[in-house]
Amino acid sequence: MFAVKSRSNPPTLPAYSLAARSFLTLPDYLLRLRGEHGPVVRFHSPGRDVYAFSEPSLVEEVLVTKGASFMKGRGTQRLGLLLGRGLLNSEPPEHLRNRRLIQPLFHRKRIEGYAKIMVAETRKRVAAWRAGDQVDIEHETNRLALEIVAKSVFGSDLSRDMDAISETMSSLMHGFPKLMKPFAERFDWLPTPTMLRLASGRRRLDAIVHRMIGEHRAGGGDPNDLLSWLLEARDETGAGLSDTQIRDEALTILLAGHETTANAIAWTFYMLQRESEVERRLHEQVDRVLGERAASADDVPQLDYVRAVFAETLRLYPPAWITARKATRAVTIGEYSLKPGDVAILSQYVSHRDPRFFPEPERYDPERWFGPPPPKYAYYPFGGGQRLCIGESFAWTEGILAIATIAQAVRLVRTDDAPVGTLPLVTLRPSSPIHARVELRARTLERA
Repeated sequence: MFAVKSRSNPPTLPAYSLAARSFLTLPDYLLRLRGEHGPVVRFHSPGRDVYAFSEPSLVEEVLVTKGASFMKGRGTQRLGLLLGRGLLNSEPPEHLRNRRLIQPLFHRKRIEGYAKIMVAETRKRVAAWRAGDQVDIEHETNRLALEIVAKSVFGSDLSRDMDAISETMSSLMHGFPKLMKPFAERFDWLPTPTMLRLASGRRRLDAIVHRMIGEHRAGGGDPNDLLSWLLEARDETGAGLSDTQIRDEALTILLAGHETTANAIAWTFYMLQRESEVERRLHEQVDRVLGERAASADDVPQLDYVRAVFAETLRLYPPAWITARKATRAVTIGEYSLKPGDVAILSQYVSHRDPRFFPEPERYDPERWFGPPPPKYAYYPFGGGQRLCIGESFAWTEGILAIATIAQAVRLVRTDDAPVGTLPLVTLRPSSPIHARVELRARTLERA
């Protein structure tokens, strides 16, 4: 077991060894450093230190017990070029106020209601597939997750906007490594291809969100959905949100709420293609619990193996694979003294592969989730503390029900043996399409 070293002698590398590293190579680089130096590594420069922490107790200090001493890191702030200042990248007191306004939409009873939409949209998408069809799993899960969040949280049908949203998200994702280059902020004003694509994408998304806001103001939409809630929301002073704030919060939930879950479901079916025994066990449970009837929120506790499969996917392929926090004051993390401006890097990709807590960490093994749980913050796919993903329960319910509903109806069979690598952008995307051939399983599948 690694020993966390004292603050007088942390494993230290020059800062340029991190700054010069391509963003696309960071997950494996940080993982290698953890193997060579242990769960704390410092990158030193005269003005600022960067610490990579993967010791669970230190991760918890950064995110929870001493979270008030940190603000969001540079990467999250760079996302503001497209998303504005929503829950993802706003800071206190704005963040806490808006989180309190939005939180009721993700309470348990609401999630149970959303479950009906999750299942209906999944059955509708699967019903369009025919035996022998060739599908791109990532494309299909992306469209599915977008429809689910649009209809459940926004009460809107975005089928006509799918291409615009998908293209804009891809533009942001693939342009993100350039936005993260050293000193990139100084050149945001230049009309580079990356900045022009971002500006164009922002205009397209603004038009979609403002159209939805206009429709809700005109009496459209569910009076209990997110947009209606935001339009009517008032804080303790009686102040409401401006249209810009409503746009930022709506867009953050719309994009972040579908991108992450879509990736996780796609990775799940990639692994099911490669792990025949896991797939067999998952089908056995789905057939036993559901038969051919539609799933519901009541089935989620019974689908424990499906949950374990989804949990194992989130371990190996966490959509949010890295988190950074910038110290706003002097703070001690474990035995390490951070000064204002120092940065703590926490990588779920690295923590979730710690052999101390996950034996044979590269092996896809849902069975590990039926044993003793790992220490807190050895596994944290949804973050933690006041920044814990507001949609965590939504994502778990959606992932379990969508996976079960798809597996109930079809097998998605590999069409080639080539492994699919990871593409670490804002989220951990597949590096190439995950192609599959559709084989029908259920004798009938009612159209939603």
